[in-house]
Amino acid sequence: MPIIGSSASQSGRTPGQPTSVSATAGNGQSVVSFTAPAYTGKGTVSYTVTSSPGGFTASGASSPLTVTGLSNGTAYTFTVTATTAGVAGAASSASASITPIAPYALSQTFNSSGDYTVPAGKSKIAVFATGGGGGGGQTGSSGAGAASAGGGGAGAAGFVDYAVTPGQTFTVTIGSGGAYTVAGGQTLFGNLITANGGNACTGSGGSSPGNGGTASSNVGGATTSSGAAGGAGGNLTYTGVGNAHNGNAGSSGGSSSAISFNLSGLGTVSYSRGGGGGGGGGGSIKDSNINVSSAGGGSGGGAYGGAGANTAAARTSNTANGAWGSSYNANGPGGGGGGGGSVSTSSGASSNGSGYPVNGGSGGSGQVVVYVQ
Repeated sequence: MPIIGSSASQSGRTPGQPTSVSATAGNGQSVVSFTAPAYTGKGTVSYTVTSSPGGFTASGASSPLTVTGLSNGTAYTFTVTATTAGVAGAASSASASITPIAPYALSQTFNSSGDYTVPAGKSKIAVFATGGGGGGGQTGSSGAGAASAGGGGAGAAGFVDYAVTPGQTFTVTIGSGGAYTVAGGQTLFGNLITANGGNACTGSGGSSPGNGGTASSNVGGATTSSGAAGGAGGNLTYTGVGNAHNGNAGSSGGSSSAISFNLSGLGTVSYSRGGGGGGGGGGSIKDSNINVSSAGGGSGGGAYGGAGANTAAARTSNTANGAWGSSYNANGPGGGGGGGGSVSTSSGASSNGSGYPVNGGSGGSGQVVVYVQ
């Protein structure tokens, strides 16, 4: 016969088993979720999560619970036990295995060529690379219809995520920004990723604005973005002797955009890719027959593809030049602006019709940014 008042006679105190145990890995820790048992006993219930291996624990009144002190790179499973009034129920079934990981952190930024060595204790890198921007063109030939050249194309952008070993070394090549009529250079991160530079504007008279580059990866799964094209140059409106001769604005280059990727511990990381350079404004005319001068076009914008404008001061001699194309000076893949318009004599003018070409701006150089885990 049981003794009245003993624990053995007080049935219903033992809580049931928690179910649906799952774990999410973090940096040296894990968040463990579970479903409470249908019966939790009589009194206040608490829960204890226990890791295997290591026996690391966390306790609390409800799901989820965070277990700390875990070793990154070690696989763990977890069980959960409910306890009521000092009486523990049976442990749950074990969760699926998880492995805590360290978050990504910025390791190094390359604005010029060099070598990258994986630091000790690190096993993954994430690399963002951009190619150099193409240079803007040179103004067109002389004459009443003289125009300015288009802007250079922006370089490509690419991203890869790659398993590495500590001490592993990669050669980093940063593509230079193109000068006028010169394409931007390739940016290389070892043999993992290639970001091609944008093409330059090679035509004259506003033709053939540069196209943007493309990116490629040798490891698969790359996130890439093609470079934007440059804008065409503006031409010259010539309406005859004694009338206005206006240098029209060049067109805008392709707009800038961003490439985004997700890194554990950091979330979404985004980098802007500069736009293609704007086309230079059209040239001006010195009409020597009746001494009428026209306004020359301005330069093409480099950073975000702004168009050349026709707001330059009126030219008073056929030795005046339009403005230089705007360069994209910051590191990144924006194309250079087109050259400003050159001054020319009108058709049938008494003086010689000699143009004065103006060079376009240079594109920005490439860049490599390395994150490590």
